[in-house]
Amino acid sequence: LLLWRSRFVKTHGREPLLWIDKCCIDQQDVGADLPFLPVYLASCSHLLILAGSTYLKRLWCVVELFVFEQMCPSPAEAPQAPQAPSDQDAAKPAQRRPSTTM
Repeated sequence: LLLWRSRFVKTHGREPLLWIDKCCIDQQDVGADLPFLPVYLASCSHLLILAGSTYLKRLWCVVELFVFEQMCPSPAEAPQAPQAPSDQDAAKPAQRRPSTTM
C-alpha cells in the first residue's frame, strides 16, 4: 500500500483520497450497507484491491468487483494490485516460491 501511495503521489502530485470499504461498511451487518455499494463505487475513479485468500469467497466482495467493472469505462482504468497475505499467511514465515517460466 505504501508503494502504491508513493507511485500515486509521484504521478499525480498529491495524496490519494481513499474510500476503504472495510472501514465504511459495517462488517457485522454487510447486508445493511450493500444496497449503497453502487453509490460508493460511483464516486471512485480507480479500484485498488488488497485481497487475502478469502476475498473471492465472500459474495459481497464479488458484488463489489462486478459493480465496479460495470461502472468502469475501460478495463485499463481498473488497476491490478498484488494479493495481500491472509491473516493466517501473515502469521507464517515468508517462504520463497519456486519460479515458473513459460
